[in-house]
Amino acid sequence: MAVERAADSIRVTLDFGDQAAGRWEDVPWQEGMTVLDALLALKSSGVVVQYRGRGGTAFVESVNGVRNSGSGFNWLYYVNHKKADRGAGAYLLKKGDLILWKYSAEK
Repeated sequence: MAVERAADSIRVTLDFGDQAAGRWEDVPWQEGMTVLDALLALKSSGVVVQYRGRGGTAFVESVNGVRNSGSGFNWLYYVNHKKADRGAGAYLLKKGDLILWKYSAEK
């Protein structure tokens, strides 16, 4: 059974890579919203995000205490099932976009 969501929202899914069910949440879409903005909107649900930089140079360092490990596992994001090609603070979202943040060893 599919879970319905509002057409003017963004779905953000967090995959911590530990084979536990991914956590997802819908956040209201706003004009000019970036992938980073959508992730930071999860703060109201208790998600803690640490990042550095702004705009195109913004870099997510940890989500709920799960930190990037450099040459090992790191936080990567996908929009509508496609791997990102730019920084999270530079990727502008459209209504209905699906974001997956995945803690992965993938490069």
